[in-house]
Amino acid sequence: MRLIFQSCSIFYTISVFFFWGKADASNWAVKFATGNTYLQPKIHNIENTKRLETEASFESPFPFALVSAKSSYLELEQKRSFVLALRLGQSTAIEVRNPNDFFFFQGSALFSHRQNIHFTLSTASCETKIHGTGTWLIQKTDHQGFKIIVLEGEFKAGNEKVDGVLNAGDLAIVSGKKGLISQNIKIELPLLLSSCRLLNNFPTPLHSKSRLISAAQVQSIRMKKKYEAFVGQVSPKNKVRLWTVKEKAEK
Repeated sequence: MRLIFQSCSIFYTISVFFFWGKADASNWAVKFATGNTYLQPKIHNIENTKRLETEASFESPFPFALVSAKSSYLELEQKRSFVLALRLGQSTAIEVRNPNDFFFFQGSALFSHRQNIHFTLSTASCETKIHGTGTWLIQKTDHQGFKIIVLEGEFKAGNEKVDGVLNAGDLAIVSGKKGLISQNIKIELPLLLSSCRLLNNFPTPLHSKSRLISAAQVQSIRMKKKYEAFVGQVSPKNKVRLWTVKEKAEK
């Protein structure tokens, strides 16, 4: 398996964190794979590492790792009572410890689902929980935390208590062992939807495409109304009219 180590050196790191034990199996369908993408079901036998191909499927006991090397992308679907879509960006490695428990070694991912799911997300020095319904992005930061962006839907994040509510267009930073959530930062959804590789570097759109477009449109309308309230109104010819106050002439 020399190719694996040449194309994605993080496999050795992954093996340090895997643990033994029996668990239920996880069934996934590979909707799309490009470049070097792998499944590593068990670390004590490196020969069990499998290269993932488009339209393949696999069943693996927990824990297992999903890896996409540089310039590689992976899209999986899991059919429960609903469809859970998972996309991995390039240079990403995730350990799936349980159905909704994901350990990030590095990289970024996109989740999309139409039913409420409670996720546990962790790194070597950070852990948080998030639950809700919709489409969202997550990226491991250089400080072993997370950056979470909600594209559509609503989510609640935190550990012992709900630290933050995230709606479409909200970005939050998660850091520390306690998984502290930062204040929400508003981002421009139309720009993100047009530039995000986890949305645009795949041949087929997500099931949530219509909801993503609606979320971007709603945000644009709200931002326009706030702008109009601040600077004035927009004329029928789409020209902005600013309110001005004349200075009093000196006596």
